[in-house]
Amino acid sequence: MAPDQAFREFASSPSELAPNRLAHSPDGRWLLVCYPEIRLYDTEAGAEAAVLEGPPLGLNKQAMFDSRSSEILYSVQGRGTYSRPFHSSAKPSAAIEWDPEKLLVGNDAGLILGQVQSGETWVRYAPGALELWVNHDPHQCRKLSGLPAALPFDAFAVSPDGRWAAIPLSGGVAIWDFSTGQALTNLVARNPGRVWFSPDSQWLVASVEQGYASWQTRSWRPTAAWQAHLDSGDPGEVAFSDDSRFLVARQERHIFRLLSFPACRELVTLKPPLVVPVRSACLSGDASRLWLLGAGYRVFEWNLTELRKELVKLGLDWQTGPD
Repeated sequence: MAPDQAFREFASSPSELAPNRLAHSPDGRWLLVCYPEIRLYDTEAGAEAAVLEGPPLGLNKQAMFDSRSSEILYSVQGRGTYSRPFHSSAKPSAAIEWDPEKLLVGNDAGLILGQVQSGETWVRYAPGALELWVNHDPHQCRKLSGLPAALPFDAFAVSPDGRWAAIPLSGGVAIWDFSTGQALTNLVARNPGRVWFSPDSQWLVASVEQGYASWQTRSWRPTAAWQAHLDSGDPGEVAFSDDSRFLVARQERHIFRLLSFPACRELVTLKPPLVVPVRSACLSGDASRLWLLGAGYRVFEWNLTELRKELVKLGLDWQTGPD
């Protein structure tokens, strides 16, 4: 029943490639797809804004925004990590102008996969190794030991405060402590797939055999759990709002649920008007928009603010309506 302004597809150049992850800038203006092409999308214009030329398609890479939303960092395995500022006018659909790239770390066999501690610390992955580079300095490295030798680079999560790493294993979710570099505990979970820390680092969520499970990081005690229809083709997918009060999770295939958090109470089920394979989901910091990345670099947007206006007219506002 959602009107057209509640759901839209961004204009994007077609591609046969299978994109990986989707990320949003801190101000919510831009979206970034980091593999195999690095593409930038303008959320105001609802369109692709630029494709970054240069990084080889065939090499593993990761891209992310800096805290100013006007610069991207990208790490290319075997090459190094670079920064690239960009500029555009305030007008929608404005052309992107790139500044020259700057090499930050060269000849690196690993990947900088993310930033924690408000961007002051990099998370670096290398086969069998997971590190924190405090102040982006390899000489201030905090390294974990005893990790699985075949650890995939997208199979773990690091808490935003830099305290823990969570890795799904066959028998549960293993927790490592960066202060000691050692394994801390193992959380019971049946066939966990992926893991996510909340932005406030107080909660951990994992996709498991029949849905999702969560734990409080202060005590590592299990909390809310809920069922979902997940499989290898449509694995678990979770995104948080910046204040950790809302969570979006894949329910099945292209259908997602917006939940209150940490109670994990369903607020609304989002079923788009077309069936599209969803590879990644990204929730805006204020939980007003949900972006979905599909095959072929197709990007879709749920405008939750507009959707909620329609629900208010029906007496179904998820803050004040019936549970």
